[in-house]
Amino acid sequence: MTDVKAIESPFSLVELAVIRGESLLNGKDVTLNDVVASYLTYCATRNRPRTISLKRTYLGRFVDFVDNAPIQDIKCYHVEDFMSYRALNGNAPANNRTLTVLKHFFNFAARRDLVERNPCRGIKGFPEQRKPVKILGEGELKSYFDYCRANDPLLYGLSAVAFGTGLRRGDILKIRGGDVDGERRTLTVQVSKRNGELTLHLPLNSWVFAVLSRRKNEYGDGYLFPGRNGSHVVDFKRRFARAKKATGVEFRFGEFRHNCATALLRAGVNVYVVKELLGHTSVNTTARYLKLLGDDLRAAVDKLDTDIVRGALSRSPPA
Repeated sequence: MTDVKAIESPFSLVELAVIRGESLLNGKDVTLNDVVASYLTYCATRNRPRTISLKRTYLGRFVDFVDNAPIQDIKCYHVEDFMSYRALNGNAPANNRTLTVLKHFFNFAARRDLVERNPCRGIKGFPEQRKPVKILGEGELKSYFDYCRANDPLLYGLSAVAFGTGLRRGDILKIRGGDVDGERRTLTVQVSKRNGELTLHLPLNSWVFAVLSRRKNEYGDGYLFPGRNGSHVVDFKRRFARAKKATGVEFRFGEFRHNCATALLRAGVNVYVVKELLGHTSVNTTARYLKLLGDDLRAAVDKLDTDIVRGALSRSPPA
């Protein structure tokens, strides 16, 4: 049997009690901080470091709000009061992410008999107003890429890959030279999905292939967008902000993915092909981009308005 004295952290004491089948609700005060430590250790093998860091921040705010109370004393109104307090800053998406983390945290605690029920049950998130997706025109794209080509080669490369492949920012930053196949002109990447990772073998057009090849010649098989200490670039917000200010083109970097999908659909690419290129699990996800093509759909319908059709419609209907 494990020696209790050999266990140093409160997390280990909690886990050991659960393993032994001891009830932690019978007069034993297990504080929120104790369980937060256990929860973050549990998440360490399931989430990325940035996700764990955000969870630590969100949970730390709640712990401070309730003064690190015993977890079994937390009730629904504590969570509601905390969410009302958080709502004062008006950032609905961030507040809803906080609520999601709290729900997952208390589910973790409930599975270990640390609480009788999840106090977040029945609490709804705040309504969110999503910003409309910005679809860049040809002039805006040319202005932006001309600036980056002349002033910021790293941002130019990141933006070219984002627009030319539809990859997300995090997946682009992790590209290594060994991922680029010069013979087949393909890029192999591991993209993160909710249910794990998906390997994509993406064909590259001549533009993106030239960009990645130049960087591969310079950086070899390492990260093609290198940062400090042998890692990849982590943040390029200032570079991106300067480019937008210089060109007057206002959009979010993540919208390159939407622009890529829209450009493919406008070019007549089958929606199922776009699905595979973007790594979507369901074609219903890809179909969302069709909503961005309102004017294009109108133009397509107008093509039916020919002299033959107008002549047919002008005749009397058959008896």
